[in-house]
Formats: sequence, structure tokens, C-alpha cells
Amino acid sequence: MKRPGSVTTVAWIWIITGFVLALSSIIGLLSLQAMGTMGFEEIISQLPADMAPEFQVILGLINYILLLTILQGLFGIAALIGGIYFLQLRNWARMILEILTWLGLIGNVGFGVLWWFLWSRISSVSNELFSFQDYATAGQVVGIVVMAIVTIPLVKMIIFLRGKTVRNAILEAGFENSAAGPTSA
Repeated sequence: MKRPGSVTTVAWIWIITGFVLALSSIIGLLSLQAMGTMGFEEIISQLPADMAPEFQVILGLINYILLLTILQGLFGIAALIGGIYFLQLRNWARMILEILTWLGLIGNVGFGVLWWFLWSRISSVSNELFSFQDYATAGQVVGIVVMAIVTIPLVKMIIFLRGKTVRNAILEAGFENSAAGPTSA
């Protein structure tokens, strides 16, 4: 059975995405190590406690950067493995990619909401050097546009992974119920 070209395209998108996520996670971990030796935590601890809540949210995320970086690496490894085995039309790989796509969609929309919230609140922050008020609307619009640019392909990916083309290809390959190989008749 010849694998549909669309399956190959989606698999390679996930393989490349997984590789980039895993590699950037490694680079992120190395960067965290370097920042630790440069006293980054000490700099963060010296920031004023009465800073704007918007900046406190961002600093709160920094407290979880190690966990988020590790999760990114695990997500990347899962995407890489899922993509490789999706090329072989394994149903479990299709399910992994669908789960990763849903997680990506939820994360993207969540980040978009956070972005919009922070930009809507940050307009009240200004000082003698810089006023965010001039950029608040532009920041919100950019956030919505970027969220849409990422959300639309993710929704299409979910529809594709659940669609007939993929299901029929997996059925024809004989991998619908087996993690190891074709089903025997």
C-alpha cells in the first residue's frame, strides 16, 4: 500500500517540529545552566516587590522555566517518535500526534489569552522613558493574529488526523489494532 502524500507531509512536519523542540530544549537547559553561573536568580530576587502585576506574572513563569523546558523536550521527543512511526502508518503514532496537536492547540490558545490579558493591562505601565500605552492595542492585535496563524493549522491537523484518509491508510497497512505490526488474517 502506498502511503498518501498528505500522511508523509504531516509526519515530516512532526518529525521536524519534534527535532526543533528537543534541540531547543537542550539549548534552553544549557542556557539555564549558564544563567545560574552568572547570578540570574540573584538579579531576579533584587527586583522591586511592588512592580506591576503584569510583570509579576512573567516573573512567576520564570520560576517554572526549568519544568517548562523539560516538558518542551519531552513534547519534542514524543513528536519525533510519533512522526517517525506515523510514516509507518502506526495507529498509536496517529493517536500520539493527535494528543500532541490538542495540547499544542490548548497551549496556543492559553498563551494567546495570557498575551492579550498582559497587553491589555500593561497599557497602564509607563515611566519617563517609555509608555506602553502607545503600543497596547498593537500588542493585542499581534497576539490575536499570531494565535490565529498557529491555531488554524492545528485545527486542520486535528481534522486530518481524525479523517478518512489517515484511517483508511492505517487500515490498509494493517496497523489499526497493533502496536507491533500488521494484523494477520
